[in-house]
Parts: sequence; C-alpha cells; structure tokens
Amino acid sequence: SDPPGRFTRTLADADHLGSSVSSPGDLDVDVVPEVVECAPADSVPGSDRGALWVLFLNADGTVKAHQKISDTTGGFTGALDDSDYFGWSVASLGDQDGDGVEDVAAGARGDDDGGTARGALWVLFLNADGTVKAHQKISDTTGGFTGVLDDFDNFGNSIAPLGDLDGDGMLDLATGARGDDDGGSTRGALWVLFLNTDGTVKAHQKISDTTGGFTGVLDDGDAFSNGIASPGDLDGDGLPDLAANALFDDDGGTDRGAIWMLFLDGTAAICGDAILTGAEQCDDGNLTGGDGCSAVCTTESWLQIFGDTAGGAVFFTVEGVPLSIATTDTLDLEQVADAVAAEINNDASLAILGITALTDGNTVYTNAALSGLSTTDPGLILRDGTGAAPRSDGDINLDGSVDLADIMLGYRVLGDQASLSPTQESHGDVAPLSAGVPAPDGAFNLGDVLLIQRKVLGAISY
Repeated sequence: SDPPGRFTRTLADADHLGSSVSSPGDLDVDVVPEVVECAPADSVPGSDRGALWVLFLNADGTVKAHQKISDTTGGFTGALDDSDYFGWSVASLGDQDGDGVEDVAAGARGDDDGGTARGALWVLFLNADGTVKAHQKISDTTGGFTGVLDDFDNFGNSIAPLGDLDGDGMLDLATGARGDDDGGSTRGALWVLFLNTDGTVKAHQKISDTTGGFTGVLDDGDAFSNGIASPGDLDGDGLPDLAANALFDDDGGTDRGAIWMLFLDGTAAICGDAILTGAEQCDDGNLTGGDGCSAVCTTESWLQIFGDTAGGAVFFTVEGVPLSIATTDTLDLEQVADAVAAEINNDASLAILGITALTDGNTVYTNAALSGLSTTDPGLILRDGTGAAPRSDGDINLDGSVDLADIMLGYRVLGDQASLSPTQESHGDVAPLSAGVPAPDGAFNLGDVLLIQRKVLGAISY
C-alpha cells in the first residue's frame, strides 16, 4: 500500500491499487516471485485510464522495486482513453512468446472499440525488468477476435488463464463480459479465447445463457462472469475447468450471488474448417456468406428452385411480407432465382428491416426466414430450409472435382468404414433426380453413390 510495504510511489485517491492481482513468476530470477497489481482508476494522465504495477518482492513480502505500466510509462505504447479502466483485471499467461519471461493479459472493461464500453483485453509481452516489450490488443475491432460485442458488454472485466486447452502448444484464456445481454438484460457471458503466439485470437467460444453448451438458468441482471478462476482439472478429463460467479443471482433472496462450475471441452470452434463444433450452427468450409452458411457460421435461409418453367407464378413470404413473381417458359431456373431475389431486395418494407437476398445458380439465400412458399407454375419444384443448402454435386471429399475418389469414399461410408461431415453429406445427397436436376431427399445412401458413379462414368450429367 501507500506507504507501508516499502512501496515508494505515490497513489492518488481512488486509484484502487490491488483491485486485481496476479503473479508473472520470478521475472528478475532472484527466487522470489513477483506480483502484478491493478490500479484501474489511475488517472495519470486523463481520467480513469488505469495502470498496472509490477512489484519485485523481497522474501518477506515487502517491495524491493517496482515498474508502472500505463498510458505514459513502462514501455507500453497502446492507446488508452478516459474511462478505459485498463487493469480492471489481470492474469498471467505464462511465457507466451517463448523468450523465457512470463507474460500477462490485462482487461480494459470500459474500452470503446466498436461502441461504448464494449471492453478489450491487452496481451502484454514483458521484459525481465517489468516493462512492456510488445503488446496485442483484443477487442471488437482488432486482434483477430470475430465474436460479436455490444455496447456495455464490458468484455475483459475478468480473466482466467486456462493453459493449453486445445492442445496446440499455445496458452489460452477465458474472459468475462458481465454486461452481455444473451437471453436477457445483463445476464453476462464468458468468452474462451484460443490464442496464437503473437497474442491474437485463433478461435473463440462464447458461453452464455443461449450458447456454448451451458444449460444453467441465468436471469436478468445476474452479471455472470463478473469474476472467474480456473481451479484446475476437477473431473480428471485432462482439461482445465472454470469457476464463474453470478454476482447478483437471486437464489434464496435478492442479489445473494452464485458460483457456476463449468467443466470445459477443449475443442475450438473454428469457423470455415468444415468441422461443426461448439456453438457453430453450420460450417461449410469457407468464410463466405450467401451460400447457406454465413461468414460467422450461422445459418441462412435458402430457397432452391428445380424443374422447367411452364408459365405461372411463384408466391413466397419473407418475415411476414408476402411477395410474388411471374414466370414464363422463356425463363430458366437461374432467372427465376434472380427474380425472387430482386423482389426481396426491391421491397421497401424489407429494406427498412435490413433484409437482403443473394443468388447462386438456382438457389436464393436470405438473412431472414422464407416461408409460405407456393407456386401456380406446374413446372417448378420449390425447396426451402434453414442451414447450409445442399450443393448436390457429388464432390464428397470436397476436393473440387467429382471423380473415382468420391465413389470409393461413398462405398466406404455405406460399409460403415468412414463417416461424412454435414457439409460432405450435402455434397453427396444427389438422389433422386427431378427433370435431370438433383432433388436432395436429406439422406446419403446407395442411390446417391450410384448416381455419382454414373456421373463419373459419363452416363449422366447434372
């Protein structure tokens, strides 16, 4: 404190030194570990920008030396603003960059990247003297983090190191966003961040009232993740687990609080790797939207059009708005799809709602639900759904071509010697054919393999 403990620096009123504490190990190699203490309301310069103090200790717990890290000192060159509250939380990450000196992560829950008080994390790569060698910010707009943060989420309000959760040799961490509104107001959320060596985010998993496999009941104002810590591997599965409080939980009475013990899975959900994991609704192996699976691996509504137009009309509803187009025997299926998308994109009421449509061949993709599909055109077959739309081309192994390898893989699947991902099944579900066009029936079976085989042999084309 100021002044006991031989800490010789002057603290200002309401600096709140010690609001969060962690140990980065023995930085100066004197056998006595150091501590990092937070002063999130430090106001030199500005107001409530925050600071960290690295304290080099004697064996009796007194302070031998110190190093401040703030907006103006300690080698830290990141930009802090008023009310960022840098140092609201802190945790040791171990030696993230492999230089023999342990590194730390610090939260800035009031950071305004992307919007008001959305919050941020700073990964600080330390020198042995406690100064900052390099840094990496993680926020709504930087650091490789692609999760969605909203105003007043307070991302970074708590931090817990998780060790190497996904087994890639890099240390990972969890951070709280106590103001997150998933499921209701200020219920709170956790983000598990899988890190690269440079401190950027390789992948993430959100845990909240609505996602991440968490089935506990959170209520408005619970502020889940206000504080978090890893107690180690409680269930003996080789993976660290996590404790998270809900500061204002009302079990038994008003704001009595609660702690949730979370037994974690080490599988990172990496959007675009064609592996459906974690909170992903779909994963089609790319980061392109408008193909049934969005760039953040959430499902998009889709409508597929099969057959030959004979003249008539197509009727459909988008989020309760009824629309229609006329068809003629001079239109092909791609032209019908284009007309459907144009009708959606030209509707003023849908434009106000931000609803748009894209086309890919005979498929229309929208960012809102399609419903009420019907047609008076006897030549058209309509199929709709939510999720990654079937490609239905026979390219089961996803190598860009339909060939003998796809046939062999298909027979292995039928013989229970291999299995397919949802994306692979979408490509392989080609049967039956309707007017020479795949009309997927939702199952991969012998009929699909035989059609793929006939296509490879040149007997049919679709």
